[in-house]
Amino acid sequence: MEQAREILSVKGRVCVVGAANADLLITVAPDVFTPGYAVASSFRTLPGGKGLNTALNMAALAPHNAGFAGRVGDDFYGEFLADVIADSPLTAVSLVKDSALHTGIGHVRVRPDGEYDTVVLPGANAAVGPSDVRAYSASNSDLIGWVTNLETPLNWWHEARELHPGAPLAINLSPLNDDVAFALEVADLIVLNQAEARDLTHSAPSQPVTQILTAIRSMTKATIVITAGEAGAEALTLDGQHVVVTAKPATVETTVGAGDAFFATLTLALHLGVGITEAMELAAEAGSIVASSTENFLTIQTGQKLAKKLTYYTSPAEIR
Repeated sequence: MEQAREILSVKGRVCVVGAANADLLITVAPDVFTPGYAVASSFRTLPGGKGLNTALNMAALAPHNAGFAGRVGDDFYGEFLADVIADSPLTAVSLVKDSALHTGIGHVRVRPDGEYDTVVLPGANAAVGPSDVRAYSASNSDLIGWVTNLETPLNWWHEARELHPGAPLAINLSPLNDDVAFALEVADLIVLNQAEARDLTHSAPSQPVTQILTAIRSMTKATIVITAGEAGAEALTLDGQHVVVTAKPATVETTVGAGDAFFATLTLALHLGVGITEAMELAAEAGSIVASSTENFLTIQTGQKLAKKLTYYTSPAEIR
C-alpha cells in the first residue's frame, strides 16, 4: 500500500474547500412511534459536513493527494473536529478556528430503513472564503484541483483561480441555493442526485435521466453526473459521451455519507487521470462501502481494496 501511495503522490493534491460539521446523529427505533414523538435506538457524535466528509474519503484512498480548507468555531465541537483530522490520514489542512462563530452543527435523524434527513446550523462554515484558500495555498503549492459543494459560499473561487490558473473545479451541487447559477458557470464537473437534478430542471418524476442530463447540458459546459442511489448513476461529458454505471450490492446500514463517498472517489479519480467510466465504477463501489458501514466516510481499513484499484488505474502501464 505504501508503494501505491508514493505512485499517486507525485501527481499533487486535490483540495476540498467546504463545511466541517459536528454531526449529532440519532437513529430512530423501529416500530416505536406515537404522533409527534419517536424513540431513538442510538446516538453518536460524528465528524460531518459535505466538505470534511469528502476530504476524509479522499485521504482514506490516497492520503498524499487529499487536502482540506475550512473553518470551525473555537469551541468544544471545533476541538472535536480538529482531533478527528489530526487522527486521520488527512495531513494537508488549513483549519481556521473562528472565535466569532460556533462550529457548524448537523442534526441527522436516521430512519429504520437507513434513509435520513438533516437540519444544519452552518456557523463558521458560512464564513469560508478567499482567505481560507490563500492560507491553504501558502502551505500547499502542489495543487492539481479544487473540490467543493454548496454548503459553503463560492466567493473564494476567483481567488483560487488566480492562485492556481487552470486547476479544475468539481462541485457537488448540493444543497441547491443562490450559488447554483455561478456553480454551473465555473465548474468543470457537476455532481448532483436525481431529486436535485429534477428540481434544477423542473422535470417530472417520470422524466428519463438521459433527458435531464440533456437539459442540464444547456446550463453548463461541465461534465454532469447524476446519482440515483440503488439505481446507479449516469453521466454526460462535454464531448457527448453518455456513461451509465449500476450501483454495487449493499446491505444498507445508513445512507448517511454514501453520496459524499461517491463524489469524493469520483473527483479524486478524475483529477488523477482515471477515465470517466472507471472513475464512476470506483465511486459506485465507495458509496456501497459507506452505505454498508456504520461510519459516514471511508477509512483506511474499509477503503483498502478500493485504494488498490485506484492505484492500478493511476499506475504507469509498465508496472501494472
